[in-house]
This record gives sequence, structure tokens and C-alpha cells, in this order.
Amino acid sequence: MRVAPARRKRAAEARTWRRIGITTETTNVWIDHCTFMNGADGLVDIVRESSYVTLSWNVFRNHHKTILIGHSDAASSDAGFLKVTLHHNWFDATQTRHPSVRFGQVHVFNNYYLNNLSYGVASRMEADVVVEGNYFLNTWFPCRAGYADSEPGDIVERGNIIETTMPPPPSEDPNDPPPPATPVCETRGTAFDPAAAYSYTADPAENVPALVMGHAGAGRL
Repeated sequence: MRVAPARRKRAAEARTWRRIGITTETTNVWIDHCTFMNGADGLVDIVRESSYVTLSWNVFRNHHKTILIGHSDAASSDAGFLKVTLHHNWFDATQTRHPSVRFGQVHVFNNYYLNNLSYGVASRMEADVVVEGNYFLNTWFPCRAGYADSEPGDIVERGNIIETTMPPPPSEDPNDPPPPATPVCETRGTAFDPAAAYSYTADPAENVPALVMGHAGAGRL
């Protein structure tokens, strides 16, 4: 059946705006080459003992609460689950949760963070997070150990590039302290070794913006 151009456009827009919730012991999920924007609450939420989820080559834009991994400080049953990898995603002027992690074991590598008004990655409440080979441009809180009322989790950073090209704008998030003159990734503890879980080769961080802007998002390879 042929679809009129206007209908095709509306269908594409509907797919673009839709959010994804991964919940209740869901496992083995791959979210690849999608574009997310203007969703309700979180664009992608991974919660309630779900695990083995990969988000790759996606674009997230025009949104506040982007990716939540672990829904509550009280959800201690999530310990040992929420194993998630994020790589080669573009967080384009989104504000928070890139991702925000509780209890999970999360590897965040080779993502492009651009003009994120609040923070990049947050490790909260017994989370273990490795932040590797990402490119942060005009993101004044690239990594946070703890956030809001949550206790800090472990967070390790290596091989990231953090740059600014303009003065820091005021954050609209009351949980953010005044931005530093020079942004740095907060670190805590030892987290985990992703190479013990799977084989991967990280691209050099300086190559990430061109790779991600050239290939991430719906309809691009």
C-alpha cells in the first residue's frame, strides 16, 4: 500500500517523538540508529532489574531528562542488574541524564556531548560507571558522583576530551552548584573493567564528533 507523503512525514515524526521504557526484568535489548526528542519525562528509561541493554548511534535532542537507569534510591533489588552500554550517541543540547545511573554497571564510551545545560553522566546510589573516550563540548558538569539526594556511586573516567568555547550559562537545575571555570569529570572509586565483560575498541575521543554527527540517528548508517 502506498502512503501519501504527508502521512509518511507524520509517521516519521511520531516515531521520532516516541519514548522507550525498558522495565521488569527485560534483557538483551539493542537500541540503534534512532532519533529521540520532545518526549514525556525520560526518552529512554531502563529500570526494575532489566539488563544487557545497548544504546548505540542514537541522537537525543531538545529534551530535559534523557536516559534514566535505575528508577529509585530504594530499589536495591536492582543491584547486580542494569548492565548497560552507551556508545556513539549524540546528546545534542539535552539537559540531564546522559545517563543517570543507580545500582547499575554502565559503560559510557565514544559519545558526543554538546551544549548540555546541566550535567553529562551521573553515578548515584551504588552504581558503577566507566566514562571513556567521550567528547564533551560546553558541558560544565561532564561527570557527577552523586546527584540531588542520592548517595554517590563509583565513577571512573579515562581518555575523555572536555572543552568549552563560551562562558557557562546558568543551569536551570537547582541541584547543580555554580559551574566551575574549568569543567572536569568527577571521579570516585574503581567501578569495573568493561573489557572483562566484552571485547570492544574505543575510537580516539578527538574523532568522536565527526563520527557521531556523520552516522548517528534514524535513517543514517
